[in-house]
Amino acid sequence: MLPGIWGEGMKLEYPTRDRETVRAAADILEIVPAVDLHSHLGCFYFDDGYPDRALANMRTGNVAACVAATIGDKPAIERTERGLRAVREVEPGLLYSASIKGFETLNRAVEDGGAVLAKNAADVRHAKAQGKPAVISGIEGGDYLEGELGGVEAAYDLGVRLFQLVHYRINELGDIQTEEPHHGGLTDFGADVVRESDRLGMVIDLAHAPFSVCRDTIKVAKGPVVVSHTVLGDVHPRCINAEHAQMVADTGGMIGVWPSKLAVRDFAEFIDGIFALAELIGPDHVGIGTDMDAVKNPVYTGYDEFHVIPEALLAGGMAADDIGKIVGGNFMRVFDEVAG
Repeated sequence: MLPGIWGEGMKLEYPTRDRETVRAAADILEIVPAVDLHSHLGCFYFDDGYPDRALANMRTGNVAACVAATIGDKPAIERTERGLRAVREVEPGLLYSASIKGFETLNRAVEDGGAVLAKNAADVRHAKAQGKPAVISGIEGGDYLEGELGGVEAAYDLGVRLFQLVHYRINELGDIQTEEPHHGGLTDFGADVVRESDRLGMVIDLAHAPFSVCRDTIKVAKGPVVVSHTVLGDVHPRCINAEHAQMVADTGGMIGVWPSKLAVRDFAEFIDGIFALAELIGPDHVGIGTDMDAVKNPVYTGYDEFHVIPEALLAGGMAADDIGKIVGGNFMRVFDEVAG
C-alpha cells in the first residue's frame, strides 16, 4: 500500500487498562518475540521516508521484528477513486530496478538504524536478546520479476525472506483480489516462482491473492504459507472467507489480521476479528499484519502502542499462551520451518 498515511498524532479509543492486564501483556511481549507480518517501516523506499522513527517505536513497544515490504509494482500503481490500481504501463526493467533499489535501501536503513536484518528465526531471537529490533525483508508483488525467474534468487541474495506473489497489478504470476480475473488462478510461471521460493527458503505470502491463486499455490508449495494481512469477512475484496482461511491453516501456515478501516470499523472490531479467526482455524494459525505506515485509515496507531493488542486479547478472555502464539510465536514457527 502507498504511502505513509497512518495519521500522525491520531488518538484512538482503546479498552480501559488495569494494572494486572498491563503487567500480563508486558510479560508476554518480554518472553515471546512479537512479529508484525507486514509493514512498510516508515516508507523507507521514499526519499522522505522515516524508518528511524519506526525502529524507535519498535524498541518502545517491545516489537521484536517486522516484515518490511518493498513494493514490486510501485512504479505502475496509483491511488484512485476505486483504491490502489495499476494505472500505467512501465518501461521494461523499471519494476526490477526499482525493487532492487528498494531492497538495498532497506538494508542500509536497517544498518544505519542499529537494527538487524533477520534472515531466519534465529536472527530474530538473537536480536531480541541484544535489545535490537529485527527487520525481515519482503517483496509485495512478484511484478518486479518481469517474467524472469532469476530475480527470485537476486532478491534472496539481498536478504528477502518473505515473497508475496501479487499486489495491485495483475502480473505474470496470477490474479489479484481487487480486479476481475485474467489468468484463472496461478500461472505456470507463478508455480515456478513458488518452487524457487521453496528451494531457497522464502516464506510464500498469499496476501492480495484470490481464492484461486491460493488454491493453486498450495498444490505446489512444499511447506506452510501465510496471508500476511487480511480479515475474515466479505466487506472488502481484500477479505477472505472461511474456506480460504482453513486452506491456509491446513498447510501449517497462518493469517495476519489487518487493522484497516477498509475491513473493520474500529479497534474493537479488529480484536473481534482476531478472536473470530482463532475460533475458526485455531490460535496456532493467527497473527498480526498491520500494514504499518501505509494502510489507509488504521484502527491501531503504531508499534509504540503494540501492548494494546495483547491487553485487549487478555481482557477478552484469551489465554496468555495463545496470545503469545498470535503476537509472534506462530510466525516464528513458520519462519523456522521455511527459512531454517
